Amino acid sequence: MDLNTISEGNQVFFKKGDFLKAVQIRKNRTLYMDKKKFSLAGVLGHPYGTKFQVTEGRLVKMENWLKVTEAATTSDMITTDNRDLLDKDSNQKMTRDDIMDLKEKGASADNIIEQLVENSVTFKTKTEFSQEKYIKKKKKKHLAEYRIVRPTTRLICQMYFDTKPKSICCMRMDTLSQILSYANVMSGINVMLVETCQGLLLGAIIDRLAGSGQVVQFYSGQAPPRQALEYYSFAKDYMSNVFAVPLSLVSIIDKVKDEPDELPTGNRNETPKFDQATTNKDEAKLDLQESSDSAVSKSSLRQTQREKEKHQAIQLVKAKQMDTFVF
Repeated sequence: MDLNTISEGNQVFFKKGDFLKAVQIRKNRTLYMDKKKFSLAGVLGHPYGTKFQVTEGRLVKMENWLKVTEAATTSDMITTDNRDLLDKDSNQKMTRDDIMDLKEKGASADNIIEQLVENSVTFKTKTEFSQEKYIKKKKKKHLAEYRIVRPTTRLICQMYFDTKPKSICCMRMDTLSQILSYANVMSGINVMLVETCQGLLLGAIIDRLAGSGQVVQFYSGQAPPRQALEYYSFAKDYMSNVFAVPLSLVSIIDKVKDEPDELPTGNRNETPKFDQATTNKDEAKLDLQESSDSAVSKSSLRQTQREKEKHQAIQLVKAKQMDTFVF
């Protein structure tokens, strides 16, 4: 599978100006955005960064879009500035009803914009900058076009900051970049992490490590925060170096020996038991269940994976092989 092309199951961002929407690509999936409904089948196989236009309920690749007013912008200008222009409704001959009639007849957005330009009394007297600004405004209103881009830390951070800023502690991208710089996060090192930012910091660190290095994530509660990771679509070798351990074990990590049955067990409010032999059995059980395709709940699989991560994380911390700490 080519990593530079849009494929089935990929997490992507639909970008239109400052607007961002995370979408998982499915061939038979239908989206509803900007009051338009369209299928995603047309985007498969195209490279990231391609711009698409909604046409007849499907996404069609846009070629280099030439200005509909190329002739007008190259013609002689009546004035060199906009000092004599007045903002009046009579400047546009087309009414709202005329535009709605064009849309009902199936006219394309390009055709509607061209009609608006031709029926504008003041368009030819505007400066070139004002003409471009006018066209850009009309395109934003009438043209449903989106650029499909690969999710990056910057875009994911921007999406969270614009939609759910409190979930990432109102952290902007410049703050995130400073955290990574001050912690000297780079490929090939081992990182300890404590965060409550939906896994955004974790994703940024994994992205920088690029599969070379290890991350130990300390967390409170029942599971580590990793919601943001679903947007990255990391390869398996990237995620194989990420481990999690509850904060409740930090105070007794140094007392844990390599033999099993070193950690006390009890109810949910007590420190959970850590058993090397049990962990190995769980891993073998997981492999057997996956190979035989037995009916095992997702929660059980996640719990087994957390036990495995917990063991590896504890051994890594005990060996004092960590290079930096991010919190």
